[in-house]
Amino acid sequence: MPCEPSNPTQNAIVTSSKTSEIYRGNKKIEGPATVEDRIIYTITVANTGDIEGEAILKDTSIKELVDNGILAMDTEVISKLTQGINVIVPAKGEGQYQFEATIKKVEGEINIPKMEGEIANKIGRA
Repeated sequence: MPCEPSNPTQNAIVTSSKTSEIYRGNKKIEGPATVEDRIIYTITVANTGDIEGEAILKDTSIKELVDNGILAMDTEVISKLTQGINVIVPAKGEGQYQFEATIKKVEGEINIPKMEGEIANKIGRA
């Protein structure tokens, strides 16, 4: 009896990267940042796999900066980041999630670090 060729396993391979940019008024600056500067955070999610993948974007560290009065940002965005944002990333595709915060309190000038956080991957298999 002849063998039928089997379908190879396909995977979703989802990765993320995070960046931040500082703006004073409408001008992007390299830092250091100070009160009323805006920080634009961007999370990029890429899928190099053969099928669509799902990821959960989550960052709980930024809430502490808001709770301590250092940053001000939309409470709905904080809630979504703390609970996790489900994203579907197409095969060989990518997507971005962007949000903004305003610096409200510093002692002198500070350098804002790149956003720290986590991405929880759900690996898809066909």
